[in-house]
Amino acid sequence: MSVLVARLLLTIRTDTTLTAAESGQIILVTGAATVVTLPTAAAGLNYTIVRGSATAGQDVILTAGASDTIDASATAGSITN
Repeated sequence: MSVLVARLLLTIRTDTTLTAAESGQIILVTGAATVVTLPTAAAGLNYTIVRGSATAGQDVILTAGASDTIDASATAGSITN
């Protein structure tokens, strides 16, 4: 038996702060050097973030919300990919 789960797709072209209401969505980032800021961490929040282009300069800059950290670092920060 297979289970099919529908997920919403949100396309981002400019710097954006995600909300808890957008949790579970697939976030397609198509803008150049786009900053995506996560909301304050909370149990159950999850996001799938996809870079829409492999072109140089089309980076996704993922930034932690509030005083949260990314990847267990000691200070709040960001990841660029």
